[in-house]
Amino acid sequence: MCLTEGEYEMVVIEALKSNNTLEILNLECNNIGKKGAKAIAEVLSTNKTLIALFLGGNILKSKGTKYISNALKANKRLEELTLNHNELQDKGVKHICETLSINTKLKELDLTYNSIKKEGARIIADMLIVNKHSLSCP
Repeated sequence: MCLTEGEYEMVVIEALKSNNTLEILNLECNNIGKKGAKAIAEVLSTNKTLIALFLGGNILKSKGTKYISNALKANKRLEELTLNHNELQDKGVKHICETLSINTKLKELDLTYNSIKKEGARIIADMLIVNKHSLSCP
């Protein structure tokens, strides 16, 4: 069942607010855009149980990625984040990489198929040099 972007605000927030056991959440290929990303980020910033979040194949773009990035500044539990196929481009990559200087818990990050150009590649390379934790990018 595919939910519309607006439905994520109600469904995801309410379900995750009351759930204190879920460790893996797969929301791939559900047409999640900036509104859905904002709803997910609201919960992610306070969630203490999720260790893996799969958001590949959506339409987050840089704006949606900014919401997720801001949530990761507060979330110290998430270890794996998949953002492949989200049209992030260099600006979205920049949001994520800036956050990773604060959040050192994340160990796996998938940014494949996001139209990343030379500037985005440089941002990723700089982040990997600066951050001393063990982050792997497929």
